[in-house]
Formats: sequence, C-alpha cells, structure tokens
Amino acid sequence: AAHAAATSMSARRDVDARHASTSEKDSERKPSRTTTADIASAPTFRPTLEEFADPIAYLSSIEARAREAGICKVIPPRGAAPRWNGEAWRRDDARFETKLQNVHSLSEGRTFQFGKEYTKGEYEAMAKAYEERWAKERPDVDANDANALERAFWDMVETRSEQARVEYGNDLDTKIFGTGFGVDENGEKHPWDFEHLYSHPLNLLRVVEHDIPGLTKPWLYLGMLFATFCWHVEDHFLCSLNYLHRGAAKTWYGVPGSDAEAFENCARATVPRLFEQAPDILHQIVTIVPPGVLVDHGVKVVHTVQQPGEFVVTFPRAYHAGFSHGFNVAEAVNFGHVNWLDFGRRAIDVYSTGSFKRNAVFAHHRLVSRAAETFVEVLGKNARLVKSKAMGAIVSTLRKELETILSDEEIYRASLVRRGLNIEIVQAPNEDDDACCIRCKAMPFLSVVRCKCLPTAVRCLRHAMDACDCAAGERTLEIRVVDSRLRELIKALFFGDGIQTKDDAAKARVDFSANVNRVAVNRAPPPKPKVVLPKPKTVKPPPTRAVLASPPPARIVASKADDAFTARGLPRKRAKCETRRRWTAEMVADFEVAVERLGGVDAATGKKLAEALSAHDVTRDQCASRLQKHREKIKSNADARATL
Repeated sequence: AAHAAATSMSARRDVDARHASTSEKDSERKPSRTTTADIASAPTFRPTLEEFADPIAYLSSIEARAREAGICKVIPPRGAAPRWNGEAWRRDDARFETKLQNVHSLSEGRTFQFGKEYTKGEYEAMAKAYEERWAKERPDVDANDANALERAFWDMVETRSEQARVEYGNDLDTKIFGTGFGVDENGEKHPWDFEHLYSHPLNLLRVVEHDIPGLTKPWLYLGMLFATFCWHVEDHFLCSLNYLHRGAAKTWYGVPGSDAEAFENCARATVPRLFEQAPDILHQIVTIVPPGVLVDHGVKVVHTVQQPGEFVVTFPRAYHAGFSHGFNVAEAVNFGHVNWLDFGRRAIDVYSTGSFKRNAVFAHHRLVSRAAETFVEVLGKNARLVKSKAMGAIVSTLRKELETILSDEEIYRASLVRRGLNIEIVQAPNEDDDACCIRCKAMPFLSVVRCKCLPTAVRCLRHAMDACDCAAGERTLEIRVVDSRLRELIKALFFGDGIQTKDDAAKARVDFSANVNRVAVNRAPPPKPKVVLPKPKTVKPPPTRAVLASPPPARIVASKADDAFTARGLPRKRAKCETRRRWTAEMVADFEVAVERLGGVDAATGKKLAEALSAHDVTRDQCASRLQKHREKIKSNADARATL
C-alpha cells in the first residue's frame, strides 16, 4: 500500500543537514534565514505496481494526506519508470530563447530579459560548461551535495554574498521540441505519459477542445545550475504533475492551499512597493520570497529534492518554487480531477474580485457543463455505473457543482431582468470564441451582457452594469444555456436518464420568463411590516366609589415577544403556513424513482428526497408529506392484495 516515507525524524535530520556549515569561511558569514529555518520535508509516496497503473486514481487516493503539504513526491516502483525518448532529443533543429535570471536579485521582482537562442544540444553544452567553471572557482563547496547547493543559492538570494547570472529554457512546446516520454517495446505509451494523462477518463480537462500549451498539453523545461522557477500557483488553481527525465536534481518548496492567502499577505508585506506597481506580480512568476521569511511569518512551507525518474505533484492553490542543481530536462502538465471543481470555482472568484487579477484561461462553466454531458452519456449507456463508489462520487460532485452554478445564474439573471435589460436567447459560441469579461477578466459562458456602445465586448453577470454609461435598456442579456437545460443535466446525473439534444428557443423563452418571476418571488426580501400608530388615550373620569368596590378584572398576561411587537405598534407573530404543492405526473414519477434509488420508503427521508428532486424546487417538508402519502398508498395496496 502507498505510504508516506517522510517522517518527523527524517525531516529533523534533513533540517540538521541543511544547517551544517561547510567551511570556516561560511561560518564567518551571516547565514541566510532560509538555511537556518525549520522547514519540514514534503511527503514522499512509493506506490505498488498495481497502484501505479492508474495515475489519477492513485493521486486521488493520496490527496487527503498530500494536500496538507501542498506538494508531494511520487517515486515509481522499481523498473516501472517511464522510458527516455532519445529519438526526440536527437532531433535538434529547433531553436528557443532563454530567460536571463540574476540570481542575486530574484527577490526584487524584476521582469526577466530574454537571453540567447539555443538548440537543445547547445543549451546542454553551455549549462555543463557553467557548472564546471562554478565548481572550479569554489573548491570548498561540494557541487554534488544538495544541501551545500541550497546554502549557496540562498546566500546569493538573501545576502548577495556573490552574483550569478543564469539562463532558463522554460515553457517549450513539446509539439515542437518533442516529449521526453518514450514508448515501450510494443509502441505503447506509459500510463503516466502526460499525453496519455490528458485523455484519462477522470481528467476533466479532456473536455477542453482546443489545445492550451502547458495546461492541456505538456511543456518541456531545460534547466541549469541555479535556474529558478519563482513562486506561483497554477492557472485556475489546477493540479500539476512534474517529471524529471534526466540530469541534475531540483529543489522544491511548497505552500499548501490552506496557507495560500497567508502566503500572499506575507509577500505583499515583504515587498509592498512591487505589489503597488504590479498587483499581479505573483502571476508573472518573477519573484522569490525566501522560505525562511515565510516561516517567520507563520506560513507553512515544505521542502523536497526531486531526483531524475521521480514525479512531483502540486495540489489545488498550492504555491511552489524551486531551482535546479545543474543541467536537467523536465516536463510538466496540468490536470483537473473531480476534487478540483470547488477550487476551480473559487479561482474565478479570486480572479474577478481579488487583488491578484488575471485573465481566465478557459470558461469554467463550459468545462463543468460539458463534463456533466459526457458523464450523462456514459451513464445512459450503463446506468449501473452510478451505483459504483468512484463513479457515484464523481456524479454527485458534478451535480452539486451544477446546482451551485444554476442557483447563481438564476439570481443574477432575474435581477438583471428586473432592472430592465433586454433578453435574447442565443446559440453558444465555439470554444475558441470565448472571451474574458472586460471588467474582471473572468470568462463567462452560460450568459453574457453586451451594450450598445461596445457591442463586441462581453461582461459577466456580476459586472453587467459596469464599464460604460449605457442605460439598462441599452444593454442585452444574452442567454446561451437556458435554466431548463441545466436542470435536465442535474436530473440526468441523478437518474441516469438521457437529455434533449436541442433546445426549443420559443419554449425556452417562455420557461425563462416564468422562472424569472419564480426567482423574483422566492428571492425578494420580505415586505416591511406596516407601523400602526397607537390610538390616543382617552382620559376617563375618576372612578366612583362603587366601581372601586367591585373586584378587579382578570389580567391578560402576554408573552414578552408579543409585548415587544405591540410596543412598537407591529402586528403580533403568526404561525407560518406553507403553500400546498401541486405534484404533476412527471414529478410523481421522479419522486417514486428517487424513493427506490434511496432504498425504499423505509430508508428515504424528506431531506434526501428534496436533494434528489432539487430540479423540481420542492422543500423537505413537501417531500416528507408526499413520502407519508406514498407509504400509506403502498400499505393500502398491500392490505388489498392480502384481502384478495
């Protein structure tokens, strides 16, 4: 079984080794904060051959433990590592530009300048020559010792004890420069080959139709001594998988997603001027905040050294950075499994409302709806799959994500219609034509808003009234996917039924208008109670002696709540009453199917049925009442059969 190899003892030994001095010269120099910081080791996992056969299934199984650290290392079983693609490496006619990095000024956040152009072979020769010169000039530093190189790196970054300028060959398209993954003797790709990973059934990114280099298609990375990848988080808070094909090792640092905001706050406080000049500087991947500084500010940081033939995995919203120990060849790609969906939605919110605004890479709502359609097709062919644990978890998560998206869309659409925007139901554009909102850089899909003065620009529903002075009547709400379509998807994910392939535009318009009225009633704030002014008191004449002699009338004691309402002139509370629900034949049929799927009338509850029938907008009490009638009906039928 998979197990984490890194323990507290090994982490302590690793820290002690990193703190050890290498020479008398080093002991005289003030050490960097990172080399003296207590940084724990990232977890290391060693899967069995059986576990290693399915990458996403295995990564999902270790995610709960690995996500606490943000990054982890996976070491393949003996003899199961991917083969090196020597043929692609020997094709060396394409040239690429490098990025110049001044290691001693990485904490200043300066944009990297372009370096020289190289072929892969020329870059390798340059990188190895640099390593030899650097090692020869520093005989007191063991260039093969990862801890010694780490101390030398952070001494340059934090104390500027010396200067170094290196070149980094990053973001190279594997379609042009070739992938490092080879095939076996039968011509089959390795299960962890990144091209194979993209088409994995559980990778939600496979529904993205167009190629996005580095995200849906892998990128190649050529590094040299001290070549650095600065702190960054993956687009849309996706996971990433990184494999070191050959060459020298890499040192990695990671911050878990739970500490992402703390990391951002620390970075902003450490270099405030950089963030004032460029609020999205972390997305430019040009800044290094020393891990020692992060630890001092209470941010959780982990550390690992990746050797050739090992994978490093980063999980949603985990910041990561690192540097190379010498010339090496690595490859990386993103993937999105079902547990990422919630982070993907949060990424859009951060992009649109947070301090670090950036353009979305793809339309999140398009991906979710298309993934739902794909799984509905699978369930339509084999409805029994919904009962399997793995498929059931995926379908349930997709359904909940769609319900959240539908709820948000209903609220925004109804609000905009009430404000007077025009309505137009249009056909969804091709994926290549998706555009970002001109206000927040999110990429809306289900519906957009256009105005008279900027007819080609789109706005998301959140910023429908921003960016210009057009009145509400000069703006148009373009609905690409109607509410009924989303409800059909939600229903199909639960019952495994098919969905309609086309929408009737006329019927969709009527359904949408009715839904706007329903949402307006359900979401509207309760009316303010009328304030009834108390009647002026009439002054009664003083009572006569006969009245005083009569017994006092019985006091009527009211509750404190009633007294409070009466004192303010407000009507007293009334018992709540719920409008009686009319169950159509379709609703009854869906109700009976849901009862059977939940295990029968004895196992079903009003709450579970309300969740299952959310597409029909029924409450728990309504479902509980219907369930009681259904039980009585079944009992009555059973008694009748017994009598016969």
